[in-house]
Amino acid sequence: MADASPAVPLSLLLIETGPDGGWCDAATGVCAAVASDQEGPPAASEATGFGGWDVYHREHVREPAPPPRRHHPGWHRRRLMALDIATTGNRYGVDRILGAAVRTTDGTNRFWLIDPGPGPLSVTPRKNHGISVERARAHGTPATEALEELTTVLVGQLATKEPMVVWYAQFVLTTLESELLRHGLTPLSDRLANGMSPICDAETALVLAQVIAACHPAVGRLSRPALHREQVRWHEQYVQEAEARRPNRDRNRRWPLETVQALDWKEHELV
Repeated sequence: MADASPAVPLSLLLIETGPDGGWCDAATGVCAAVASDQEGPPAASEATGFGGWDVYHREHVREPAPPPRRHHPGWHRRRLMALDIATTGNRYGVDRILGAAVRTTDGTNRFWLIDPGPGPLSVTPRKNHGISVERARAHGTPATEALEELTTVLVGQLATKEPMVVWYAQFVLTTLESELLRHGLTPLSDRLANGMSPICDAETALVLAQVIAACHPAVGRLSRPALHREQVRWHEQYVQEAEARRPNRDRNRRWPLETVQALDWKEHELV
């Protein structure tokens, strides 16, 4: 490596920061590193505390990749439970649960096909879970029985203060609470002495939650109460960003529950 770096050739592309200056062998993956006292990359680029930038020839730019998984202790190594539901649609308080599943990291898996009861119900075409109202009524367990069993399983997890991972937690948990209310059952939140926590919202449930925590020690080492508090803060940040992009929308800032209410059925609007 040379002691000084000439101006960066136009064929080089900045993609990440680096600690020092000088030309590097392309075989190392880094074509050049530009010191902070050099002219530097374009103004749109950003320097960091290292005081320099790593630059690459365009043909050597590496594909984006997550940080490597590490072996630190944390909540992701404890017993996690994932919850998902299949519903007639995405309307808070209106749509019904037709199926529910829980999966835990110790290999326990349960599924409920749920008979939603009588009345004019239908599944919006946007839903692709494959459970029709007719199938749920013909082969499902009555909603009162199935929802009570499901809620008992969830209480068993949350009462031990072990995390529960829920895809789109705000919708899933609010819909579950509304269904319990509709069928005259005690809401999940009322069965827990310290409320509904810790909840972790991850789009692909258990695997993604574990990978995030394994790759990011700052997340993985959070205590379970702190993890829940961070989820509340992250949701507020999401709402603020969504409001900046699309203002004047009615957005609920509470997490993990929206307003819990059992509303009358309404047919889906045609698109």
